Amino acid sequence: MLNQQSVEHMLIIEDDPSLSTSMSEVLAEIGIVIDQAHSCQDAYQFLTDRQYDLILLDNQLGDGEGIDVLRWFHDQPHETDPAIIMISESDEQHYVEECYSLGIVDFLRKPKPLPLLLIKVRKILESHRLKQKAVANQISMNLMLSQMDNEQQMARFIYQHLHQSFHDDIEGLESYIQPHSLFSGDMVMTCIGPNGHCFGLMADATGHGLAAALTMMPVLTVMHTMVVKGFSLGLIAREINRKVNEESPDDRFVAAILFEMDPHRRTLDVWNGGMPPALWVDPDKGIVQRFASRHLPLGILDKDAFDGMVETFSIPNTGHLVAYSDGLVEQRNSIGEPLSQQELERVVELSTPGQLIYHCLELLTHHTDDENLDDDVSLMSWVPEEAIARLVRVPNQTQYTPGHSKWQYCLKGKALSADSIMEMANKVLRRWLVSLETQQRAYTVIAELVNNAFDHGCLGVSSNLKIEDFELYLNARQTAIENLSDDDWIQVCLSMVDNQLNIEVKDSGDGYFGKESAISKLNGLSGRGIGLIRALSSDFVVDPPGNVARSTLSLIGQDSNE
Repeated sequence: MLNQQSVEHMLIIEDDPSLSTSMSEVLAEIGIVIDQAHSCQDAYQFLTDRQYDLILLDNQLGDGEGIDVLRWFHDQPHETDPAIIMISESDEQHYVEECYSLGIVDFLRKPKPLPLLLIKVRKILESHRLKQKAVANQISMNLMLSQMDNEQQMARFIYQHLHQSFHDDIEGLESYIQPHSLFSGDMVMTCIGPNGHCFGLMADATGHGLAAALTMMPVLTVMHTMVVKGFSLGLIAREINRKVNEESPDDRFVAAILFEMDPHRRTLDVWNGGMPPALWVDPDKGIVQRFASRHLPLGILDKDAFDGMVETFSIPNTGHLVAYSDGLVEQRNSIGEPLSQQELERVVELSTPGQLIYHCLELLTHHTDDENLDDDVSLMSWVPEEAIARLVRVPNQTQYTPGHSKWQYCLKGKALSADSIMEMANKVLRRWLVSLETQQRAYTVIAELVNNAFDHGCLGVSSNLKIEDFELYLNARQTAIENLSDDDWIQVCLSMVDNQLNIEVKDSGDGYFGKESAISKLNGLSGRGIGLIRALSSDFVVDPPGNVARSTLSLIGQDSNE
């Protein structure tokens, strides 16, 4: 059973009472109850008497070593698995490897500044909470499935509830799923990111029924979580693949089409792994683009072999996207013939978006003579122009919190993360700005500036590399992240004055340019989102040599540069 205490508990095992007290005082602001042990014997007693959510363990103790406590605790029966952070002066590989094998979640080398320790503990505690919640959900699911009469109905309700909780309706998108049994292994899910981008997923898990639906559950949670945090499509596909690969049996994987629509750039990114080709249909010309499968289904490859490269399509003013699962074209009639791909595409080309699903289902019913289906069937039709019309609309008057407000946030060294900055900035925008459209517009500008500052300023990774070799880009980026020092930093300042939102992003890098005169070439840059920032801002300035950028967003009426 999970820890049912209303307040989370933490144990600090440190033989220096003054240092232990200092850490307790700093960490107390998280809102958890903290106990202190100053020796191995004290630690054994505390860990015997109480269940803890988080343990901070120093290896140098007066009557032994922290790793001895770790070995002892590893062999003891305990109801929950607390998050354990080991602190040590030694970072020898065999020692660190043993610590991780015994269940620690992080390793910190002494000395660690207390503010950084606070950040680390906060993030680990948040992750531990999510893990505990996931474990609780899984236990609840298992208990429900063990019930005799209504176990399947209850599980189906939970599954649908998860989908409904994570799903955002998007204008112009219609979908249909016909399950083979009570549960469907097919899923259509859409989300709207904090930058206003539309994300979608059509997925087909291995098999049928409950087993396929369970394989789909981590796909839903990862998709929603990463969209909310503002990740791009390639990274979302990569994380879903890792999750399915590591947590599902070897014979379970998920064929999927993922897409991301940028309403400002009018681009559609598509990742297809193992699904039939998605189709772009022009009302006059018919099918003009096929997004064929270029990847293996999610969960087959490990993280090092996975390819997150997406296909980018410029969205015309007319047309719609069509996607379907293989259950549609692989349905067989009474003499064993599959549904004709050619006939299906003819129906797709002749149907309007509003009638497409109905006409395709008519074709399927005629083909199978209304017999039971062999597989789950899913269909989707989307007119992106309808979503673009809403997402890029700037209201005549934006609602916002009145008064003058200012917020400043700076991260440096190992704590530096563009995602952490954007997570904090998004909370501020949601407090200050009532209008969702303006929140998305501001988030997009801040995200472009912060990502530029992080990748190009602090990490020194070229955006051209992302286009030329995405895998090499990810490896170079990860190496640069591991080498971050306290000399690397990003500072974001937001202020709201006189109906304007002022955004300033500074970084420790050398800037976009090697010399001041090159700032005049700013308008000609590609790949840095400068054009998009200018389009969304009423004023945009970059100070030479390019590591200080300022954007102003008008909160009333149209932007002055339009």
